[in-house]
This record gives sequence, C-alpha cells and structure tokens, in this order.
Amino acid sequence: MNHRIRVFARLLAVVGIALATPNSVSAAGPIVLDGLFDDWAGQMHLDDPPGDAKNEKTDMSAFYFGTNPDDSNLYFMAGRWGGGAQPLRLRLKIDTDNNRVFTEPQDRILDIRYQPSKEASQVDVEMLDGNGLFLAPVIYSADWGDSANEGGLRVEWGIAFAQLGISPQQAIRMVLESADGNDFSDQIPNSGDIQWSPASALGIPLLAVLLIAGIGWLVYQRRRPPWRSRS
Repeated sequence: MNHRIRVFARLLAVVGIALATPNSVSAAGPIVLDGLFDDWAGQMHLDDPPGDAKNEKTDMSAFYFGTNPDDSNLYFMAGRWGGGAQPLRLRLKIDTDNNRVFTEPQDRILDIRYQPSKEASQVDVEMLDGNGLFLAPVIYSADWGDSANEGGLRVEWGIAFAQLGISPQQAIRMVLESADGNDFSDQIPNSGDIQWSPASALGIPLLAVLLIAGIGWLVYQRRRPPWRSRS
C-alpha cells in the first residue's frame, strides 16, 4: 500500500469513528433551555440502567448533549429514575484537550445543583477547573428542570463554548457523575468516557457518503494491477 492509500485509509478511519459515535439523526428541533424537554427527542444521548447508584434519587437514567446550528452554546440534559422533590447534584467533567486526563488546570467541571419545588425548579450551575477550584458562575436560580408535580426527573443546562475555552470543532471527552451529598453515586458512561466533537463541520449524511465512496476507492486501488512501463 503506497503512502497516499495509507493516508486515505487513516482518514476513512476517522470518518468511521465519527459515524460510530452517538449522533442526532432525527432531532426534534432547536434545543431551548426552558424546563420543557420535547426538544431533546432525537438528540445524542446515552442511557443508563437502574439500580447502579446509592439510591434512586441519584440513579441516573440518561445523559443528553447537543448543539444548535449557528449557536455558540453547548446544551446538556440528564434524567434520573426517581425524583419527586428530592434535590440532585451532578458534576459534568470535561477533558477540554482530549487527552483522557480530566484533572488538569485547563479542564473544566460543571457543578449542577437541581432542586425541584411543587410547581417549578431551581437550577444553579458553576464552573470549576479540573482540580475542582471555583472559576465562575454559569447560572443561578434558573427554572430548567421538572417540577416535583412533573416527577422531578429531568434537568437541563448549557454553557458557551467561549466560557469553556474551547472551539466548536474541538474534540472533548466527558463524564457525568451524580453525588449523594458529597459522595459519588452514579456515572454515565459506567466506564470510560464520551468523546464528542460538538459542532462537526460535516453532517452525518455527508460523512456516510464519504465513507462509502472512500471504501470503494480503496477497494479499486487494491485490486487494480500495478502500472508497468513499456520496455
């Protein structure tokens, strides 16, 4: 295999990985932070089974993440198996330089506190560095979650790319944790992390076309007889 074919094969591998990651094939529409959750239908997410946390109120059921076209923010949503009026504390750990280390000064932690009330909710979000040192508030007293009457199961939040110190095309890694008091309780994913490029320059359909065309070109190159000069 010559050098150009090797390089092209590596590019195809990257495209294949992009297609294999969680994706939003049929998103319902733009994400709006309003405590309503229909707009998360079809967005990228990971589900989490029940029974793997210290208690039901900290037992997460799903973690959603996404962006909107021509929007400078990242959006997130988490669900849990049991809630009601019980408060929930989450920590979204973000490896901003994609090196599988989450505890460096340039990494970020979003500390989310969700308190449902009878007919509303209070969501507070603060940003910390990778060592847990406070950097800045993101939002206080937002009504971005289910009320207790609605079950107290879901909460959403967002942050600007600029506040995180990343660009839209930058690959990051994420882990979402729940806490029981100050103690760890649950994690999504259960092992490893989520690698995500929030705003890919290419859409999923175009990536699929490139992958299929590229595989066909590689097969043709491998089967084509070697060129021989005339003697």
